[in-house]
Amino acid sequence: MKTQVVLALTLLSAISAVNGFGSGAPEGVCASMTPGHHVDPSTDPIPYKIVLSKNVAKGAETVDITITSKSGERDFKGFIIQVRKPGEEKAYGEFKEFDDESGQTLNCFGTENSAVTHASNDKKKSITAEWIAPNEDAVYEVLFTIVGEHYGEFWTPQTHGEKITVTKDPKAQIATQRSQRSQFTVYK
Repeated sequence: MKTQVVLALTLLSAISAVNGFGSGAPEGVCASMTPGHHVDPSTDPIPYKIVLSKNVAKGAETVDITITSKSGERDFKGFIIQVRKPGEEKAYGEFKEFDDESGQTLNCFGTENSAVTHASNDKKKSITAEWIAPNEDAVYEVLFTIVGEHYGEFWTPQTHGEKITVTKDPKAQIATQRSQRSQFTVYK
């Protein structure tokens, strides 16, 4: 009986390891952005692309970041997206929460909602995430990893070819300062 219990637990562990993180990437992959799938990434050209709603924005403006297949016909199951300054290992800006079950935000590098990942391993044709630009003069790049049509198909983190140029908006800064002050107001 004891042998059967050990065997059953071993099988359950193996099954959960094979299934990976169908409910999204864990915070532990924020730096590497590489799935822990225990297989080598694909060396084939990536069949997916990132489309930006704009590549110039003011601070606190939203930029839509869409993942879709290049052909429009390939599904994908998983993803993680961050926006970084070129050469830095830190996520910038904030992603809005998804209205549906297609994705979820992730807290990377101690910053809330600084990345997005899948919420299930259901097949997806495309996904759009809304990124709120930080209020500073800077240039950013979109870094993304895709899990393709099955668990063993993923690509190393890719950068989108276009950069996002953000200019500081003094009006957005005033609004941010007001909300920060009101959060810490003590009423007696």
